[in-house]
Amino acid sequence: MTPDRPRPAGRRAPPLSRGFRNLWAAGALSNLGDGVYLGALPLLAATVSRNPAAVSLVVAAAWLPWLVLGPISGAVADRGDRLRIMIGADLVRALTLCVLGVLVVTGQATIGLLIGLVFALGTAQTLFDSAAQAVIPLVVGRETAMLSRANSRIAAAQTTGKDLAGPPVGSAAFVLGPFVPFLLDAVSFLASAALLRAVRRTGEHVHRERAGRASIRADIVDGMRWLGGHRVVLFLAIVVGLSNLAWVGAESVLVLFALDRLGVSQLWFGALLAAPAVGAIPGAVVAGAVIRRVPPGVVLLGGLLLQALVLAGIGLATDPFAVAGLLAVGGLLLTIWNIAQIGQRQILVPDRLTGRVVASMRMIAYGIAPLGAVAAGAVATALGLQVPYLLSAAVLVLAAVVAAPCLNSRSLRRALAAANDGAGTRAAG
Repeated sequence: MTPDRPRPAGRRAPPLSRGFRNLWAAGALSNLGDGVYLGALPLLAATVSRNPAAVSLVVAAAWLPWLVLGPISGAVADRGDRLRIMIGADLVRALTLCVLGVLVVTGQATIGLLIGLVFALGTAQTLFDSAAQAVIPLVVGRETAMLSRANSRIAAAQTTGKDLAGPPVGSAAFVLGPFVPFLLDAVSFLASAALLRAVRRTGEHVHRERAGRASIRADIVDGMRWLGGHRVVLFLAIVVGLSNLAWVGAESVLVLFALDRLGVSQLWFGALLAAPAVGAIPGAVVAGAVIRRVPPGVVLLGGLLLQALVLAGIGLATDPFAVAGLLAVGGLLLTIWNIAQIGQRQILVPDRLTGRVVASMRMIAYGIAPLGAVAAGAVATALGLQVPYLLSAAVLVLAAVVAAPCLNSRSLRRALAAANDGAGTRAAG
């Protein structure tokens, strides 16, 4: 890793590599399939049961693997060929979705089976995401500008496929035939695996770290120890966890909020799900400029407070167009915020520990998310569908207050300077 030096005025940034373009294409295809899946899964769960607590458990199952298996997936990513791990995870997800499609066709889908299959999909995703996050800095380097460009393009592809195009297609496909969207997602994972194999054939950036005699348990402990000793990265994990707690809680009851409170049809539910992407796409475009011009602490802490206002507004709204507008604003804010915090993390975490530390962070950040879904379902059942949104807004305010002493701009700049100094020392040695 080299220190992050300013680029001379008027000099164009080098193009992103061929390896990155293949990774990007694979992610874009699988994200489109994920959007189709996410547009259909809540409708399938709501068809099987109208109980908010039961529906929220299906959402929680997607996040639970990060709590149970997150650190293990990170250790696996740091010990082996990360691209091969990603290909294997894609194939497992394709097979699981085919099984789900068959259950839907035969009329045997139940809440219990949905929870089990969604958990299996989430387990494969932990392996894929831990490896993918570790690959990106190897492909594009660790310069802030290059990481921002790469992360922005990845976020734009994710937003376009997973958040904008996919959900309307998923809900429309569900109306056409409830099994169709799940088979479409399976095809997207197969296509993603094929593209990743093409990356392997180029010989570019295939990472394989020799673990020596260390056990997976020792690798996990190393990652957790590093995370626990780095105050800034640890607080990033905590804040992302509280953010996920809020947003996943809100999203877990959105299908019932839309169908029963706003009066949205199944066909148009996908369009409502796509509303955040309307803001997220320009968010991905302007994120780099915002990150360059606005102090990092303002981006991270101020972004949380603005997102809290959005969630409170959704909880108080009764008009679907107002909710769609608020979701679009939330998508813009959340995209900029995510690109900012991911860039900070990628620079601060050393490459040899990337998979383990990221997985440990996600155990915190994503492991909290199922609690948000379960709590939102229970609260909605007891107090009404709008209350989870108000409580989620309060959680984001709490996150900003908790993080302020550590994630202010001065603390972040000191941590980045220390990371760059350490990289320079290692290179010199």
